[in-house]
Amino acid sequence: MSRQFMPSFITLLMLLCFTGCKSGDQPKRQNVVPASGTLTIESMDVSGLNLSFVPVDTTLTNAWSRVGENGQFKVSTYEEGDGATPGEYVVFISGGVGVMPDEDSRLGKIPQKYRSQADSPWRVVVADDARSNVFQLAVE
Repeated sequence: MSRQFMPSFITLLMLLCFTGCKSGDQPKRQNVVPASGTLTIESMDVSGLNLSFVPVDTTLTNAWSRVGENGQFKVSTYEEGDGATPGEYVVFISGGVGVMPDEDSRLGKIPQKYRSQADSPWRVVVADDARSNVFQLAVE
């Protein structure tokens, strides 16, 4: 390339990059509301288990949580503990401690229905009012 053409070429590349990377191309973040709760499984330390929150309305964004001490959890969508978009969710245990979801030996002791999105009996509704979003999940 000639030296006269090079600055124009670089300018064109930068222009293409900036127009293709503008914020309007990013998916719009949905409004989230804080939500939390407690997971209990008799005779089991549940800290480190993962919960998945899958919305019934497929236009909403999935949420997740890692269970902490005493079974406490905070629901997360975009950032840890930020909450979930208001709506109804199916909740299930999606993994535990370890690189692979099934590495945690505790998972084999939890009935399958609590580890399956299709079979989970847990349904929660995240409301616009965060005070309503405290959930008690128990394996029976």
